[in-house]
Amino acid sequence: SIIWNNSPQSIYLYEGTEEPIITYSDIEGGWEGESNIDADPLLTDPENGDYTLQADSPCIDSGTADLDGDGDEDITDYYGSAPDMGAFEFECSNQGDVNGDGTWNVLDVVGLVNCILQLTCSELDSCATDLNGDGANNVLDVVVLLNCILQETCAGRIDDASNARIILGNSRMYIDANGFIGGVQMTLQHRGDFIIDLTEQAFLADYVTSGNETRLLVINPEIDELFSFIGEFEITDIIIANSYNEISVDMHIVKKYHLGRAYPNPFNPITTISYSTPEMEPVTIKVFDLNGRELETLIQEVQYPGNYQLEWNASSYSSGVYFVQMIAGSYISTQKLMLVK
Repeated sequence: SIIWNNSPQSIYLYEGTEEPIITYSDIEGGWEGESNIDADPLLTDPENGDYTLQADSPCIDSGTADLDGDGDEDITDYYGSAPDMGAFEFECSNQGDVNGDGTWNVLDVVGLVNCILQLTCSELDSCATDLNGDGANNVLDVVVLLNCILQETCAGRIDDASNARIILGNSRMYIDANGFIGGVQMTLQHRGDFIIDLTEQAFLADYVTSGNETRLLVINPEIDELFSFIGEFEITDIIIANSYNEISVDMHIVKKYHLGRAYPNPFNPITTISYSTPEMEPVTIKVFDLNGRELETLIQEVQYPGNYQLEWNASSYSSGVYFVQMIAGSYISTQKLMLVK
């Protein structure tokens, strides 16, 4: 509730009346209670009956959706991180219009990306920049705005990804997902000699380096490689978004080629072979007999950097010594296998 400019006092209690419990309210003069405030609510035109909130009202997002305190939201129809105090929910009329020209276009996307990277969104109208209403400015707002512009609808895409993998190989960062990726936002910590080169195959890709920290955004990446780099770094923050929402992400870091030991070995008749590749390139794994005769090709395809496993079923072969060989780029490794039936 908002109780302001009442006269002669904000709340009048009759003699003998028990003091009410009031929470999440703006009361002139103050009132003890959870999340109550005492600040001018900045109503639009109360003298003429317009009790809506202005864009910078302290009552915006200051209410609660959990009316009975049971931990569940009783109010769901609101904009922002929480309902507003008062009878009228603030309605944003310039949402997405970051540059204030009265329309949505790529200039708004660029302006939003710049303020996120430069950490200056607080200087802009939060109504224009907070597209998803979560009270923060990040890649989620960018992908919502871009989807509204390019798709001419603010609804999500039917081919949206639900999860993604970030893959770090030798001097390159890749992304692999099960659908559309709208944007990637990362914060990296590194030494002063760190160098980064973002992909040019995206709707927009940019970064800002301040001291030993780099903040980057890649919007609508068209290829799997996000950037190449020189030096070491740590990812301290990451957000991956589809066309409207954040999705889960797994990290895969591979630093070198490796053909692991088969297990079990000796075996009968199936053994598991593990291997790793730090580059996105063709990987070939074959099995040979003791005389060097090629028996099977277990895999021959381009693979992302990562750690992998495959099985060899030797049920059609007799007991004896065999060899498995991995070739990836200039890397060649061979391992002896013992089939015992």
